[in-house]
Parts: sequence; C-alpha cells; structure tokens
Amino acid sequence: MENRRFCIWIIFFAALAAVNCSEVNSDEVPDCSRSFCGCWKDVILEFNTTILNESDQPLTDIEIYCAGEETPRAVSDPSGAAGFKVATEYSPGCHYALCSNLIFKDKKQRYPKKELTVYQANGQSIHLMRAK
Repeated sequence: MENRRFCIWIIFFAALAAVNCSEVNSDEVPDCSRSFCGCWKDVILEFNTTILNESDQPLTDIEIYCAGEETPRAVSDPSGAAGFKVATEYSPGCHYALCSNLIFKDKKQRYPKKELTVYQANGQSIHLMRAK
C-alpha cells in the first residue's frame, strides 16, 4: 500500500513537471497564469560571496559550481571573495534556469563540499567547517 502511494506521488509530480509552460491565449500571447513556472524572463544573475573557515579566516581556492556542471563558475581569492555573472532565465514558479543550486568544493580537499541555493549564499559569508 505504501509503495502504491509513493508511485501516485511520483506520477503527480511528474505531471506537474510536464506542464506546458508555453501555453498561449487566443491572441497567441503566452498566458503565464496557465503554467506552473509562470513566464520566463531573460536575466543576468550576479553572484558574490565570501568564503570563511570556522575561525572566520578567508579560504582561498574554493570552487563554486552550478549544480550539474563540471566546470567551476568561480574560485575564491586570498580574501575569500568569489563571484560570477551568468545569463539565464528566471520565472516566479521555477526560479533560475541555471545556477539555482550551488556546490562549494575545496580544491585541496581540506573541507567537505557544501551545497546551498543561490538565495542562501548570494551576498552572504559562507562558512566551511573541517571534517572531523
């Protein structure tokens, strides 16, 4: 019974994801109210952060990846600062098409990777804690 409910939930969410975000009204104008995401707009996402250790000291060589990408978008400098700009799309229901989720990786592997949303990290100081 529990597996059946789980399957029903998966089907429900898959159906939501399959909603056509490009439905149009009778004037052939996109009707954003009919889609899960809403209308998409072209935007430039500007991301900036400072990466620190548990003692509030800046960390250098921390790579920042957009989830699903293999090349870092930025690497922290000696002051711990890192930032990038990316052309993407934004919708009120689905947020950024690129870089909504970020992964922070230490090139020297002193700290475990950390995953955050762009909303949690943008303009913030991010603290990485050494693995014990």
